Amino acid sequence: SLECSGRIIRDNIPTAHDIGQHINTEQNRLTNNRDQISKQVLLVNVQASWLPNLTLIDLPGIIQVTSRQQDSGSVDIIQELIQDYLDRPSTIILAIIQACNDIETSAAIKYAK
Repeated sequence: SLECSGRIIRDNIPTAHDIGQHINTEQNRLTNNRDQISKQVLLVNVQASWLPNLTLIDLPGIIQVTSRQQDSGSVDIIQELIQDYLDRPSTIILAIIQACNDIETSAAIKYAK
């Protein structure tokens, strides 16, 4: 199922491809079809008897400068979202950076530390 702000957007989604389409549709609705960041969380709930009870959070990538299409507040919104999850004691961080990037200058590693 796909939820946003406690409201079920779609239930019993049959395939991963369909999930992706519904996520894109809801993201576009939340951002008015613009290249924007939303503080609203999209929750994808996958249940099966053989799956572990696990929550994965996919946050937007860390940006330093906004594009022409983005609001200037996007950098601050992303930082607030990241800090909100970092402040939770149950958080385990999987910081992903490109292999060609210097790990010492990575913003993701800075947050992880």
